[in-house]
Amino acid sequence: MRVSWSQALLWPGGKVPARAEPGGALALALLSSAFVAVGLALFAYAVLQDAMSGHEGRAISHFVKEMSGAVTALPLWFVVAWVRRPRTTATTSAWHGLEHAAALAGYSVLHTLVLWAVRPPLFALAGVQVTRHAPTLLDFAAQVPHDVLSYAACLGGLYLLASFQSLREREQRLARAELHALRLKLRPHFLFNALNAISSTMYEDPARADTLLSQLADLLRASLRSVDTEDLSLREEVVALRQYCALLTARFGDLLVVELDVQPGVEQQRVPSMILQPLVENAVHHGNLKDGKPGRITVRAWGEPSAVCLEVWDDGAGAPAGKDVLAAGVGLSSTVDRLRHRFGDAHRFHARNAEGGGFIVSLRLPATGDSPP
Repeated sequence: MRVSWSQALLWPGGKVPARAEPGGALALALLSSAFVAVGLALFAYAVLQDAMSGHEGRAISHFVKEMSGAVTALPLWFVVAWVRRPRTTATTSAWHGLEHAAALAGYSVLHTLVLWAVRPPLFALAGVQVTRHAPTLLDFAAQVPHDVLSYAACLGGLYLLASFQSLREREQRLARAELHALRLKLRPHFLFNALNAISSTMYEDPARADTLLSQLADLLRASLRSVDTEDLSLREEVVALRQYCALLTARFGDLLVVELDVQPGVEQQRVPSMILQPLVENAVHHGNLKDGKPGRITVRAWGEPSAVCLEVWDDGAGAPAGKDVLAAGVGLSSTVDRLRHRFGDAHRFHARNAEGGGFIVSLRLPATGDSPP
């Protein structure tokens, strides 16, 4: 598995990738910009100090000095990242401290030598006259405080990034756990209704009850296949919905008509598993069928730019004015919770009385597959 530059900046595996990914290139650009910003801030501070003390006219010299110091300090980030890399064996805090001290000392020596090599040519290009001499012990000592502060800043930045990454991972694990709990909450709810339907026909029509059990077994197998999968293709979701609708048809016979209208080309889009079944179940229990009348349910799916849209309509009387439809049952409320945890503000959910009669539930989810033709 290829490691991205963004992962290498935190150095989780102690290995730099051979080539950068787009996201890693952006992270590297942001990191470089941070060091350049520090150089500019130090340059501005030096110019202000000169202005306050009356020593003006050295702006170019300060710019070359501070920017060369900041840009050549960029490798320090990777030095610190390497020192704090994950270890395969346990090490003590004292050993970690010695490693940091050795890395800081080695870096400071190399940084001083690099500055001694690059600054004179840069000063010459900028038209600033300087006297070049071999680095002395005083030069190395003078650079140490700057490198200590830089080292501490890099170490703190890496710890903050690692903490942020750990926090995000914990939030993602929590969200996955909550999604799993919501899905488990829906399954007993559906299973109870299905078994209730079978029990109501077992003595009156054993043949129909046998058909219901067969349809239920098919649907449960499909449900078990998706137990560890958050998303399915819309094609797989529609197959599972057809199995559920076959169970409903076996129960209600000619009283129920379910129409599926799926736009060609949108089937490859991925949607949360078992997302349509509770919406259809809600339409069954709150539509005309609850009064023993014939009922019609229409399920539609189509694609929009960067989105996939799902819609379930029933021809019932709709919800009474002022009624909170989300608090009326498990199906809609659990679906809303699943979508909120899965997509945040990137989705849309609407449940309302339809114009012209009936009740409609519509979803607009971020597209995760190829756009429909």
